[in-house]
Amino acid sequence: MSYVKDSLPKRTTGLPVLSGLLIALVGLTVLGTFYLTHRNYDRVALAARPGLDGPDIDLLDRQNKAYERVIQATTPAIVYVRTEQVIRAEQSPLFMDPMFRQFFGPALPQIPRDQKQHALGTGVVFDRNGYIVTNNHVIDHANTVDVMTTDKRMFKAKVVGTDPDIDIAVLKIDVSNVPTIVLGDSSTLHVGDTVMAFGNPFGLNFTVTRGTVSALGRSQLNIEPVQDFIQTDAAINPGNSGGALVDVHGEMIGINTAILSPGGGGEAGGGFIGIGFAIPVDTVRRITGDLITLGYVRHPWLGVQSIALQDFPGLSRALRLESDRGLMIVTVLPNSPTAQGGIRGATQEVIVGNYRVPAGGDVLLALQGKELRSRDDLPTEVDRYKPGDKVTVTVLRGNRKIDLPIVLQEAPRQ
Repeated sequence: MSYVKDSLPKRTTGLPVLSGLLIALVGLTVLGTFYLTHRNYDRVALAARPGLDGPDIDLLDRQNKAYERVIQATTPAIVYVRTEQVIRAEQSPLFMDPMFRQFFGPALPQIPRDQKQHALGTGVVFDRNGYIVTNNHVIDHANTVDVMTTDKRMFKAKVVGTDPDIDIAVLKIDVSNVPTIVLGDSSTLHVGDTVMAFGNPFGLNFTVTRGTVSALGRSQLNIEPVQDFIQTDAAINPGNSGGALVDVHGEMIGINTAILSPGGGGEAGGGFIGIGFAIPVDTVRRITGDLITLGYVRHPWLGVQSIALQDFPGLSRALRLESDRGLMIVTVLPNSPTAQGGIRGATQEVIVGNYRVPAGGDVLLALQGKELRSRDDLPTEVDRYKPGDKVTVTVLRGNRKIDLPIVLQEAPRQ
């Protein structure tokens, strides 16, 4: 190895003397500028005055302190969830061919290889015995689940149970008397209520954002089979999943679940644009109770298959129905609650545009007085109840409205 000490060839002219003079001149200029600048600073009097005060400012200050109380009461119950999934990556069968291996020799990698993938999310401690609620998609397919509390303690978590249909999972850590969150009542929420979202967005632990309830009862989102979301503009980002949505009383009224993102849908698609969704705590309370006591969720069941009238323009006119909203009952399953309750299924088909559509059955208009407009509405409304509950369904038979009592059964487990 050789070293080159000079990158330029030596020259025997008077250039070095001139360069020295230029450098000296530049130095004097810099020193002069520094001196003059600091003299000017000495002459500047920085504006000094007290902050704003008055009754209106005091009101804002009290509001800030109220938010601080909510945050201080809630944060200890928020946990950081980290999962690890081991994936076995299979190589091409060509690698096992003896002639192929003979050609490349023993340097070929061994197969299969195990690869580890990690995911981050949030959980909420809701029971002093160490039970934590989070989203199912946070821990789905995980081989190990680690939990970190706000005081930086690490625990190995056990998955108690999951419900993919609602996207809820319950974890348990081996600890007692941990800080817990207070469960609220999501049925009392109103659009415009102030809420705060707690979580670990992008791995930034224990972040809090504030916003409002933008809408209630969102169900046409194709996120989960059963949907009844709180919409909020409190910032939710990747990593917030499973975190708490809290009201001004410091009570959890939802579990942060998803965002609408221009990057491709769901949390994986990108960042927050002002539309986030949370599962109402009333649903969370019922799901977690079943998962802890039974290990699975007892979903209520009607036992019908239906189509929405509004999905087939012209169907109501073809059947001479007074309503163009509701669900046409196509099939009533044997021994189901609807079969026992006297609901009637389709008996014929009609041509609507390019479709042959089942017809002649009852049109389901409402359940417990709640209007049903789309197929997504039915499982959402049914899932508000428990197996064994009696509900009243309103059907259109011909052009006559009938109220029928139905006793919900537990949905068959798949």
